[in-house]
Amino acid sequence: MFQIGWSQRWHSNRKAALKGGLWLLIALAGCTMTWAQDAGGYYSNRTVLSGFVEYSNDSSHMLLGYADGRKISAVGASFERRSFLGSGVSGAWVAEIRPLMTVSDPTMNGFALHFPQQPQFSGNVIFASQVPVDSPVTNAPFNVILVEQNQAYLGTATYIGGRRTTYVSAFSPLGYKLSAFPRKRIQPFVTGLGGFAVSPRDIPVFNSSAFNFTFEFGAGVELFQTHTRSCRLEYRYHHLANAGNGAENPGIDSGVFKVAYSFGRQSIF
Repeated sequence: MFQIGWSQRWHSNRKAALKGGLWLLIALAGCTMTWAQDAGGYYSNRTVLSGFVEYSNDSSHMLLGYADGRKISAVGASFERRSFLGSGVSGAWVAEIRPLMTVSDPTMNGFALHFPQQPQFSGNVIFASQVPVDSPVTNAPFNVILVEQNQAYLGTATYIGGRRTTYVSAFSPLGYKLSAFPRKRIQPFVTGLGGFAVSPRDIPVFNSSAFNFTFEFGAGVELFQTHTRSCRLEYRYHHLANAGNGAENPGIDSGVFKVAYSFGRQSIF
């Protein structure tokens, strides 16, 4: 019953994520097709609320993490509060929440045995449950030896790989954003955030932790449709690890692509 309930909740969350991502992509398309005429003044808002989608197709050892082959996706929202506004640069405090985030880990599901001289011992051995591994398993066969009635037979074994997906919720309350050229409709920016993520099981491997810390930093460009609405395209380095709170702590380093659509409240002061 637990498995059925979890499956239903996962499918429901996935549908909601797809709908949210579709609306954001539609908003992004609209932003690139229609532009307000520049009426002068600043393209900077006192408070900003954004919705976003993000995706990373792979992970590798970029700085700190060693868990390879992870895929990360998320749908979330962010809140910004401007801290200062200058003629050439502006800054804002940022907080982000990801109610729907997924981490897909490579797994070892079993192995296939092949003994040409003893075919009755050939076949697949499937584990009772998937075993997440640090790196995706290779499908290259390796040599093994079968000993039967004092006779040795050469054969091969090939690992059988797969993937498991874990539902994660994340919150990054400590963030800051610096934007250049606040009078322009196209503004480059840099961001940095720190927070945590919780999941129903250990990620990225067994005996790690269901509670992990996160930090990320990146850069992008913000495209203002009007003085209060904008689209953002961004690339971030994202790190997830348990900071030594688990027996295992390989950590995940990911390059994340992010698309956001923002609604602001215009105020110069």
